[in-house]
Amino acid sequence: MTGDSKMRFLSVVVLAVFQSSLPSLLIAQERDTRPIDAIVVQYLSSGYAAADVVIDPNELVRDSSTRLTPRRNRSRAQAIAAALGTRTGERADVIKCGGHPRLCRLIGTGMHLQFSVPEILDSTATIVVLQHFATGEVRMPMAYRRQRLFLKRENGEWIVERQEIQVLS
Repeated sequence: MTGDSKMRFLSVVVLAVFQSSLPSLLIAQERDTRPIDAIVVQYLSSGYAAADVVIDPNELVRDSSTRLTPRRNRSRAQAIAAALGTRTGERADVIKCGGHPRLCRLIGTGMHLQFSVPEILDSTATIVVLQHFATGEVRMPMAYRRQRLFLKRENGEWIVERQEIQVLS
């Protein structure tokens, strides 16, 4: 075997081993997210008055740097809004800011929610919900938090296993 053929053979072996060891991670755009969305809506709905919530039509997707960036998916947002008994609306339409970020306030709603695309790995999934909500405080009328929900599939059903909440402002 020449040096080139040894290198090609080694590359094929490494690629085969690598592919066989990849977990079945799927970004939800390749799968039906409705069962996950339904359990997330059920989990979240107990904490929000539907009339006070606006769902952003832009879902969040991980980009190559692992940051969450918006991508329009109006049909998914409308389905989530309908399940919560509320409406959809762009962030720019419901959040107005004066000269300083601490002066931002919600207009016409008490909460703005934006959902990520679920990341599914075998029988587990994670979904991030970004929340802008009214605080009732004069010095900081709106706050922002990120809620990450960890789900698992048990007996064919998705359930919320745990959550992490990070208050960002």
